[in-house]
Amino acid sequence: MWVTSSAIEDLSWNFNNKSFYIHEPIVGIALLAEYITPEKKLFREWFTDVLKRAAEVYPCRYNYSDDGVNEKEEYDYSSEPPVFREFFFDSDSYDEEVVKQRANIFMQSVKDDNNPYLRSSEEMIELGFNGTPYIL
Repeated sequence: MWVTSSAIEDLSWNFNNKSFYIHEPIVGIALLAEYITPEKKLFREWFTDVLKRAAEVYPCRYNYSDDGVNEKEEYDYSSEPPVFREFFFDSDSYDEEVVKQRANIFMQSVKDDNNPYLRSSEEMIELGFNGTPYIL
């Protein structure tokens, strides 16, 4: 539990700091999942399939070389398409229109006025959010 919690904390830090290396903590979580699963071969096949599909559907949008990325640069993830959990479990689930529909259904369920864990639309705009908060 501690390892997973720590990896999620690192992932959150990377995301909030617009790091190009957001994926690094995910590797540890995947290795832990493989280690504790009783069906290692099945897990590896599933994970390999997901990685291949993800590389095709969500290609890297920046130059990621062996030299790395300039640490002072920030990764602008605001234009990235959402990845829904169905993508990981249904190999035929990706279709741009379906993704858009799922995103809108999810966003309609998010109400900043009755969720104390979300910033208000006004606060998000003050902090520099581009677009209309909670609307796709």
